[in-house]
Amino acid sequence: MGKEIPQTVDFFTHRIWRQILGLGQPVVGRGLAQLSHRWATRVGQVHDVDPAPPDDEPSLNPDDVAHRYAADSRPARKDRPWVMLNMVTSLDGATAVDGTSGGLGGEGDKMAFRAIRAVADLIMVGAGTAMAENYGPPVLTAELRAARVARGQSELPAIAVVSRRLSLDPAARLFADESFDPFVITTSTDGSPEATATKEALATGATVMEVGDDQVDLAAALSELRQLGFATVLLEGGPTLNASFIELDLIDELMLTLAPSLVAGASTRLATGPIEAVRPMRLDRALAHEDNLFLRYVRQESHG
Repeated sequence: MGKEIPQTVDFFTHRIWRQILGLGQPVVGRGLAQLSHRWATRVGQVHDVDPAPPDDEPSLNPDDVAHRYAADSRPARKDRPWVMLNMVTSLDGATAVDGTSGGLGGEGDKMAFRAIRAVADLIMVGAGTAMAENYGPPVLTAELRAARVARGQSELPAIAVVSRRLSLDPAARLFADESFDPFVITTSTDGSPEATATKEALATGATVMEVGDDQVDLAAALSELRQLGFATVLLEGGPTLNASFIELDLIDELMLTLAPSLVAGASTRLATGPIEAVRPMRLDRALAHEDNLFLRYVRQESHG
């Protein structure tokens, strides 16, 4: 009983997702608990993965997949929200192809991406990633928006862009939609005319939050966001911002997609920073679609 075991081992259709732990035939509904028990009796063993699941596996639509992600426990702390990190990497650790992550994700990753976004109260992203990926207001189906409202959330998650130098274009798509009001999280020290003008321009399409002096104080930003009612924050990169969160031990959950590609090149890792920080995590769930793996890790003291 020395090893902690995953609370659930999910099973999805081979056309959308499939079980990858080699634990036998499909089990749905209440059978998930039976699957968990079978996994408990085999912890520590290594099993082959069958690449060709049976043809009669039950099919799940994207809303079913979203429900699985929404059902995960994510208890917010009193001082800050629960922080999820969602990233896709190649098998050799690349996080981008030709400068963006779109070249790595397939159908399954897009489905997971939408399901994970549908869970968050707020999406946080670094300025470089937001501009490179041409971020705009989040888009969810009517069913996902209704599910959020039923859970007591707003119809759409908010977005916060982190930028120490305010390296943002006020005319970018994210700030151009008058019906959507993102946050810009920055520092308070740069009082140059250029920075002041940028802040004023951004303030017409965003809420500017100043936390920290020379560096953005991420812990203080999370604390303010928690006071505003945001209980779950989804971090979407880039690698420098991810590293800062890891250094400060602010990551509660990692959802990692492993794309079935070798990329080489000079792409950065999932997290890149000057300080090494070891933060133990435990595997909570493993899913697959075609040759992609979808892994959910939580910090070891969490039981979500």
